[in-house]
Amino acid sequence: MSAGRKSKTLSTTRLAIALVYSSGRRQLLFIIVASIVTSVTIAGQLLVGRTLLNLLAHGGRVDAGDLAPSLVALGVLLMLAAVAQTIATELRTPLIE
Repeated sequence: MSAGRKSKTLSTTRLAIALVYSSGRRQLLFIIVASIVTSVTIAGQLLVGRTLLNLLAHGGRVDAGDLAPSLVALGVLLMLAAVAQTIATELRTPLIE
C-alpha cells in the first residue's frame, strides 16, 4: 500500500471513529468493554480446555469430581462470552442506523 493511500485510510478511520463517538459515546464504550470481555473469556476457555485435555490425556482413570471444576468454569466462561457478545451486538444496531 502506498504512503498516500495509507494516510487516507487512517484519516478515514479516524473520521469514522469520531462520528461514532460523537453519536453514541456511551454505546461505543460499552461495545469496546464487551469486546474486551469476550476476548478475555475466549482466552479463559482455551486455558480451561487445555486443562481438561491434560486431565483426560494422562491415560489413567479420571473421576467426575476431577473434571467438574473445569467443566463448570468452562460453562461460566461460555455464558459470559455469549452475554458480552449479545450486548455488543445489540448496542451496535442503533449506532449502525
